[in-house]
Amino acid sequence: MNRTIECYLANPEKYVHPFDMKKSRRTREFVSYADEDRGGALRNLHAKLLQKMEPLPSSPLSYAYKKGLNTKSALLAHAGSVLFIKLDIHQFFDSITEEAFTSSIDLRSFPLRKEELSCCFHKGHLPLGFVTSPKLSDVFMKPFDEAVEEYLSKHPQFKFCRYCDDMLLSSVEEDFTALRDFAQFIKTALMKVGLTLNERKTIEFSLCGDKPKNSAVHFLGLNLVKDGKEYRVTLSKGVILKNIDLFRKAQKTEEQAKEAEKRLKAFVAKVRGTPHTSESDETYRELRYEAKRLAFYHAYLMDCAHSLACYIRYNSDYSYQRFLKKYKNAFGKDYGEARHG
Repeated sequence: MNRTIECYLANPEKYVHPFDMKKSRRTREFVSYADEDRGGALRNLHAKLLQKMEPLPSSPLSYAYKKGLNTKSALLAHAGSVLFIKLDIHQFFDSITEEAFTSSIDLRSFPLRKEELSCCFHKGHLPLGFVTSPKLSDVFMKPFDEAVEEYLSKHPQFKFCRYCDDMLLSSVEEDFTALRDFAQFIKTALMKVGLTLNERKTIEFSLCGDKPKNSAVHFLGLNLVKDGKEYRVTLSKGVILKNIDLFRKAQKTEEQAKEAEKRLKAFVAKVRGTPHTSESDETYRELRYEAKRLAFYHAYLMDCAHSLACYIRYNSDYSYQRFLKKYKNAFGKDYGEARHG
């Protein structure tokens, strides 16, 4: 057995750093890799295991963590629809236990050995934060995705996308009754793989007519806006403001937080007021790299920084001063009227 696997399974807390992150009204547990050498060794091992799993097929309905796809791709798949229902899977990653996963696959043909698979779980559950978790969740969801694909083949008026635990279904026809029947099918299909919907997070949207009930469909921090016959995607300003604040607050020291803020301001200033160009694409890549360095691979921080980078890319007229005036930093002080660096 690989030494890292053996030691992780014997004492996982030496290799990872679990922490709680409050988001909206709920608290979610994230499991990041420890800053020490052990954490790096486990992450490198997971990267190799992920490569071994790459050939495994994945549904075209699943958009999360796939090269060439992103949240914008998922939302644009619904362009042309007029009715929408947003669904959320209750405690998605935590509900995928090692026991449930192994019982859903044929271990004899699976590319990972049993002990390799075990080291991709934490306390018997699929953790939010391991680089292998998105791929393993896709493997687990394969029966569900295939059932939805079959349903769509018989009902071409519907569209569907899944981004981990977030799902959006839509219809090109103005018939909410039929779309709700589709949502009920989704609920039943989830139960067959041991998952349930978070009913409180189910939201319906309508973009019918010249004066639609909703101005936009909100999904994963993005907005799908219907402008006449055209559809376009924008990023929610409120989501980005909160994520920038969380990104800064998560820095470990005031000095580090100041460095993070200075660099983020510089990136925003670089493309503020400019159209989406190759320069803003380069800034997007630079910010991703910088976030990776500052966040020490913490998954949630990467997600926050990615949201900010997307905002720069798609809404580059954003004024950073608005954020400075509205929010306090992690140490209870006003951001103040700071100038762009």
